Amino acid sequence: MISFIDETFLPKPGITMSPTIKEVAKACGLSVSTTSCALRGVGRVAPETAQRVRQVARKLGYKPNVSARAIRTGQFGAFTLLLAQKASSGVISQSMLWGIMDVLEQNSLHLNMVRLPATDGKRQKSLPKVLTEQFTDGVLINYNVEVPVSLADELNSHGLPYVWLNHRTPFNAVYPNDFEGARFVTEALLQSGRKRIAYANFYLHDQNRDLNHHHYSFADRWQGYRLVMEQAGLPPLEIYSPQKLNAARRVAFAKEWLSREDRPEAIICYNEWTSRAVGVAARLLGLELPRELVIVSFDDEEDDLLDLPICHVRIAFGEIGREGCRMLLERLQTNAPDLPSRALNLRCDGLHLLS
Repeated sequence: MISFIDETFLPKPGITMSPTIKEVAKACGLSVSTTSCALRGVGRVAPETAQRVRQVARKLGYKPNVSARAIRTGQFGAFTLLLAQKASSGVISQSMLWGIMDVLEQNSLHLNMVRLPATDGKRQKSLPKVLTEQFTDGVLINYNVEVPVSLADELNSHGLPYVWLNHRTPFNAVYPNDFEGARFVTEALLQSGRKRIAYANFYLHDQNRDLNHHHYSFADRWQGYRLVMEQAGLPPLEIYSPQKLNAARRVAFAKEWLSREDRPEAIICYNEWTSRAVGVAARLLGLELPRELVIVSFDDEEDDLLDLPICHVRIAFGEIGREGCRMLLERLQTNAPDLPSRALNLRCDGLHLLS
């Protein structure tokens, strides 16, 4: 196919131009609507036509007038990912970020990223400028530990729809169903004939055992496990250290537990920090996995660093990002004041190891 470009509309040397989309359309010999669709990557525009339009736009030095579009549509074509000042208050995985970008790219939206100013943990005194001056259409909140109680009210006061990511609250949130994941895998272990099932979280110690000060999953995973054990008439067994443990001490602590004559037949680990320590300790002791010990780990979709036969309860952070964006789009499109939160099921890999 031969593409023709009207050279009279291309910029002359030494002349600075600020072309409009009408001029791009005229140079391409196309309608304004077709040119707009080609530049935005939407509609039924042939790939070769879209490529030609982009080529002409580059030669003309065309830049979309974001301000004009915002005035015309009332939207900025952007979401903002709101992060905590402390990384520990809102850890974000690459898979979650990729999930967010999947949906934004499908809808020709952009992403701003901004940190929330430091707070005393009670009230949020100020919001970032990108939020207060309306440079965004909606907010994805990745702040899920010690959340300022006034944050949602502050966003509402500025007319900004929002969705919480990985935070359990009744409305406007997407989070993994940690309680159900723990319940399911504990039942699977019992059905496999194992009775001495322990639960381990090496992040906890005597100085930080108040579960209300941690991410909701600390309580939900423990409660899901404990409920099943108690319903089966078996004593729950929680493994934790009195003192804070670094990586080396976590392995030593796990090795001590696994050296006991009445060691557990299975250990459900809160996260990969714990499961890696248990896995290394089991390997050092020469235990045969999973015959002598089943290790279950709650972890990200990509965590397989030890290359051990471990049962994984996968937290689909990528889907949390995607579903969070979909919910925020729904709030924008329907002008819904609130939407019921969505708890996503967790996937179990390695259940065949229990047989």
